[in-house]
Amino acid sequence: MAQVNAETGFFKLSQEKPSKYKSGTSFYKGRGLIQLTGNLNKDGTAYSVPGPYEKYGKYLADNGYLEKGKEGIFISDPDLISKDLHYAIDSAGWEWEVFKRVSKWGDKKDDSTKIREVKAWKRERFSKGLDQSLNRLALVMEESGEEENYFWLQSKILNGYSPGHKDKPDPHGWEKRKEGLRKLKTWFKYDKAVCRGGKELELDTVNRAPWINIAWEEYNKYKGLIEKQSPLKKK
Repeated sequence: MAQVNAETGFFKLSQEKPSKYKSGTSFYKGRGLIQLTGNLNKDGTAYSVPGPYEKYGKYLADNGYLEKGKEGIFISDPDLISKDLHYAIDSAGWEWEVFKRVSKWGDKKDDSTKIREVKAWKRERFSKGLDQSLNRLALVMEESGEEENYFWLQSKILNGYSPGHKDKPDPHGWEKRKEGLRKLKTWFKYDKAVCRGGKELELDTVNRAPWINIAWEEYNKYKGLIEKQSPLKKK
Protein backbone atom coordinates (compact mmCIF):
# COMPACT_ATOMS: atom_id res chain seq x y z
CA MET A 1 0.00 0.00 0.00
CA ALA A 2 2.90 2.35 0.63
CA GLN A 3 4.09 1.80 -2.94
CA VAL A 4 0.59 2.27 -4.40
CA ASN A 5 0.24 5.45 -2.34
CA ALA A 6 3.40 6.86 -3.93
CA GLU A 7 2.52 5.74 -7.46
CA THR A 8 -1.04 7.11 -7.44
CA GLY A 9 -0.65 10.30 -5.41
CA PHE A 10 -2.52 8.85 -2.43
CA PHE A 11 -4.98 6.94 -4.63
CA LYS A 12 -5.98 10.01 -6.68
CA LEU A 13 -4.44 9.09 -10.05
CA SER A 14 -4.86 6.08 -12.31
CA GLN A 15 -2.27 7.20 -14.84
CA GLU A 16 0.88 9.28 -14.96
CA LYS A 17 0.34 13.01 -15.38
CA PRO A 18 2.11 14.95 -18.18
CA SER A 19 5.50 15.98 -16.85
CA LYS A 20 9.12 16.65 -17.75
CA TYR A 21 9.75 12.89 -17.70
CA LYS A 22 9.60 10.95 -20.97
CA SER A 23 7.15 8.45 -19.56
CA GLY A 24 4.64 11.20 -18.73
CA THR A 25 4.04 12.05 -22.39
CA SER A 26 4.52 8.60 -23.94
CA PHE A 27 1.86 6.38 -25.52
CA TYR A 28 2.73 3.60 -23.07
CA LYS A 29 3.08 5.86 -20.04
CA GLY A 30 2.54 4.65 -16.49
CA ARG A 31 -0.98 3.41 -15.78
CA GLY A 32 -2.72 1.42 -13.05
CA LEU A 33 -2.04 1.19 -9.33
CA ILE A 34 1.71 0.78 -9.68
CA GLN A 35 2.16 2.44 -13.06
CA LEU A 36 2.50 -0.25 -15.72
CA THR A 37 4.93 1.39 -18.17
CA GLY A 38 6.14 0.43 -21.64
CA ASN A 39 9.74 0.19 -22.79
CA LEU A 40 11.93 2.94 -24.18
CA ASN A 41 12.36 3.01 -27.94
CA LYS A 42 15.79 2.61 -29.56
CA ASP A 43 16.32 6.37 -29.64
CA GLY A 44 15.56 6.65 -25.94
CA THR A 45 13.08 9.44 -26.64
CA ALA A 46 9.80 7.86 -25.52
CA TYR A 47 8.17 4.80 -23.98
CA SER A 48 6.64 3.78 -27.29
CA VAL A 49 7.39 0.03 -27.13
CA PRO A 50 4.49 -1.87 -25.48
CA GLY A 51 6.71 -4.29 -23.54
CA PRO A 52 4.82 -4.99 -20.27
CA TYR A 53 1.49 -3.99 -21.87
CA GLU A 54 1.95 -6.80 -24.38
CA LYS A 55 3.23 -9.29 -21.80
CA TYR A 56 0.34 -8.62 -19.42
CA GLY A 57 -2.21 -9.32 -22.16
CA LYS A 58 -0.39 -12.52 -23.12
CA TYR A 59 -0.30 -13.65 -19.48
CA LEU A 60 -4.06 -13.17 -19.15
CA ALA A 61 -4.77 -15.08 -22.36
CA ASP A 62 -2.34 -17.91 -21.55
CA ASN A 63 -3.97 -18.42 -18.15
CA GLY A 64 -7.57 -18.29 -19.32
CA TYR A 65 -8.40 -14.82 -18.00
CA LEU A 66 -8.76 -13.35 -21.49
CA GLU A 67 -10.03 -14.86 -24.73
CA LYS A 68 -7.35 -16.07 -27.11
CA GLY A 69 -6.91 -13.51 -29.84
CA LYS A 70 -7.64 -10.60 -27.52
CA GLU A 71 -4.26 -10.48 -25.81
CA GLY A 72 -3.34 -7.36 -27.81
CA ILE A 73 -6.10 -5.17 -26.37
CA PHE A 74 -3.67 -3.23 -24.18
CA ILE A 75 -1.33 -2.60 -27.12
CA SER A 76 -4.04 -0.86 -29.14
CA ASP A 77 -5.83 0.68 -26.15
CA PRO A 78 -3.41 1.16 -23.23
CA ASP A 79 -5.92 3.43 -21.48
CA LEU A 80 -7.84 0.28 -20.50
CA ILE A 81 -5.29 -0.09 -17.70
CA SER A 82 -6.25 3.29 -16.23
CA LYS A 83 -9.97 3.42 -17.07
CA ASP A 84 -11.04 -0.13 -16.16
CA LEU A 85 -10.83 -0.61 -12.38
CA HIS A 86 -10.28 -4.36 -12.70
CA TYR A 87 -7.28 -3.97 -15.00
CA ALA A 88 -5.89 -1.06 -12.95
CA ILE A 89 -5.75 -3.35 -9.91
CA ASP A 90 -5.01 -6.65 -11.64
CA SER A 91 -2.11 -5.30 -13.70
CA ALA A 92 -0.55 -4.06 -10.46
CA GLY A 93 -0.90 -7.53 -8.93
CA TRP A 94 0.69 -9.06 -12.03
CA GLU A 95 3.67 -6.71 -11.81
CA TRP A 96 3.90 -7.26 -8.06
CA GLU A 97 3.95 -11.06 -8.09
CA VAL A 98 4.73 -12.22 -11.63
CA PHE A 99 6.53 -9.72 -13.82
CA LYS A 100 9.00 -7.74 -11.75
CA ARG A 101 11.67 -9.70 -9.91
CA VAL A 102 15.02 -9.01 -8.32
CA SER A 103 17.86 -10.14 -10.55
CA LYS A 104 20.35 -12.79 -9.44
CA TRP A 105 23.00 -10.40 -10.73
CA GLY A 106 25.10 -13.16 -12.17
CA ASP A 107 28.21 -12.21 -14.14
CA LYS A 108 28.17 -12.33 -17.95
CA LYS A 109 31.08 -12.78 -20.33
CA ASP A 110 30.82 -9.28 -21.77
CA ASP A 111 30.43 -7.49 -18.41
CA SER A 112 32.96 -4.74 -17.77
CA THR A 113 35.09 -4.77 -14.63
CA LYS A 114 32.93 -1.97 -13.22
CA ILE A 115 29.66 -3.86 -13.83
CA ARG A 116 31.09 -7.03 -12.25
CA GLU A 117 32.08 -5.03 -9.18
CA VAL A 118 28.59 -3.48 -8.92
CA LYS A 119 26.90 -6.88 -9.33
CA ALA A 120 29.05 -8.38 -6.57
CA TRP A 121 28.09 -5.47 -4.31
CA LYS A 122 24.38 -6.02 -5.03
CA ARG A 123 24.60 -9.77 -4.44
CA GLU A 124 26.09 -9.15 -1.01
CA ARG A 125 23.93 -6.16 -0.04
CA PHE A 126 20.65 -7.82 -1.06
CA SER A 127 21.54 -11.48 -0.57
CA LYS A 128 18.17 -12.39 0.98
CA GLY A 129 16.19 -10.87 -1.89
CA LEU A 130 17.83 -12.42 -4.97
CA ASP A 131 15.38 -13.71 -7.59
CA GLN A 132 12.37 -12.68 -5.51
CA SER A 133 9.16 -11.00 -6.64
CA LEU A 134 8.16 -7.61 -5.25
CA ASN A 135 5.55 -9.45 -3.22
CA ARG A 136 8.12 -11.76 -1.68
CA LEU A 137 10.37 -8.78 -0.92
CA ALA A 138 7.64 -7.48 1.37
CA LEU A 139 8.06 -10.66 3.43
CA VAL A 140 11.86 -10.38 3.30
CA MET A 141 11.50 -6.89 4.80
CA GLU A 142 9.86 -8.48 7.84
CA GLU A 143 11.84 -11.71 8.08
CA SER A 144 15.32 -10.26 7.52
CA GLY A 145 15.13 -7.52 10.12
CA GLU A 146 16.42 -5.16 7.42
CA GLU A 147 13.17 -3.40 6.60
CA GLU A 148 14.52 -0.18 5.09
CA ASN A 149 17.21 -1.96 3.07
CA TYR A 150 14.72 -4.23 1.32
CA PHE A 151 12.01 -1.56 1.06
CA TRP A 152 14.61 0.52 -0.77
CA LEU A 153 15.32 -2.43 -3.09
CA GLN A 154 11.61 -3.04 -3.68
CA SER A 155 11.15 0.64 -4.59
CA LYS A 156 14.17 0.58 -6.86
CA ILE A 157 13.09 -2.56 -8.74
CA LEU A 158 9.62 -1.07 -9.14
CA ASN A 159 10.98 2.12 -10.72
CA GLY A 160 14.06 0.74 -12.46
CA TYR A 161 17.47 -0.21 -11.08
CA SER A 162 20.21 0.67 -13.56
CA PRO A 163 23.02 -1.91 -13.98
CA GLY A 164 25.73 0.55 -12.93
CA HIS A 165 23.99 1.91 -9.82
CA LYS A 166 24.66 0.82 -6.25
CA ASP A 167 22.85 2.65 -3.42
CA LYS A 168 22.50 5.94 -5.30
CA PRO A 169 20.41 7.57 -6.57
CA ASP A 170 17.50 6.77 -4.27
CA PRO A 171 14.26 5.48 -5.82
CA HIS A 172 11.97 8.12 -7.32
CA GLY A 173 9.88 9.67 -4.53
CA TRP A 174 11.87 7.84 -1.86
CA GLU A 175 10.97 10.18 1.01
CA LYS A 176 7.25 9.90 0.19
CA ARG A 177 7.52 6.11 0.04
CA LYS A 178 9.18 5.99 3.46
CA GLU A 179 6.58 8.35 4.86
CA GLY A 180 3.79 6.17 3.45
CA LEU A 181 5.27 3.04 5.05
CA ARG A 182 5.70 4.79 8.39
CA LYS A 183 2.08 5.99 8.38
CA LEU A 184 0.73 2.56 7.46
CA LYS A 185 2.65 0.96 10.30
CA THR A 186 1.07 3.52 12.63
CA TRP A 187 -2.47 3.22 11.27
CA PHE A 188 -2.49 -0.55 10.98
CA LYS A 189 -0.93 -1.55 14.28
CA TYR A 190 -0.38 -5.28 14.51
CA ASP A 191 1.19 -7.79 16.86
CA LYS A 192 4.12 -9.41 15.03
CA ALA A 193 3.90 -12.48 17.25
CA VAL A 194 0.40 -13.12 15.86
CA CYS A 195 1.61 -12.65 12.28
CA ARG A 196 4.37 -15.20 12.86
CA GLY A 197 2.00 -17.71 14.43
CA GLY A 198 3.55 -17.30 17.86
CA LYS A 199 0.26 -16.64 19.59
CA GLU A 200 -3.48 -16.49 18.98
CA LEU A 201 -5.31 -13.25 18.37
CA GLU A 202 -7.61 -12.29 21.22
CA LEU A 203 -10.79 -10.73 19.86
CA ASP A 204 -12.40 -8.01 21.95
CA THR A 205 -16.12 -8.08 21.12
CA VAL A 206 -17.13 -5.27 23.48
CA ASN A 207 -19.04 -2.52 21.66
CA ARG A 208 -18.83 -4.41 18.35
CA ALA A 209 -21.67 -5.34 16.02
CA PRO A 210 -23.52 -8.55 17.11
CA TRP A 211 -22.56 -10.39 13.92
CA ILE A 212 -18.89 -10.24 14.91
CA ASN A 213 -19.44 -12.99 17.50
CA ILE A 214 -21.10 -15.21 14.90
CA ALA A 215 -18.32 -14.56 12.39
CA TRP A 216 -15.69 -15.37 15.01
CA GLU A 217 -17.40 -18.67 15.86
CA GLU A 218 -17.46 -19.59 12.15
CA TYR A 219 -13.79 -18.71 11.83
CA ASN A 220 -12.77 -20.93 14.75
CA LYS A 221 -14.91 -23.77 13.40
CA TYR A 222 -13.60 -23.75 9.84
CA LYS A 223 -10.14 -22.15 10.00
CA GLY A 224 -7.52 -24.09 8.09
CA LEU A 225 -9.94 -25.11 5.35
CA ILE A 226 -10.18 -23.59 1.90
CA GLU A 227 -13.47 -22.85 0.16
CA LYS A 228 -13.43 -25.97 -2.02
CA GLN A 229 -13.02 -28.33 0.93
CA SER A 230 -15.88 -29.85 2.92
CA PRO A 231 -17.70 -28.80 5.05
CA LEU A 232 -17.25 -25.31 3.55
CA LYS A 233 -17.90 -26.68 0.07
CA LYS A 234 -21.33 -27.91 1.19
CA LYS A 235 -22.20 -24.52 2.65
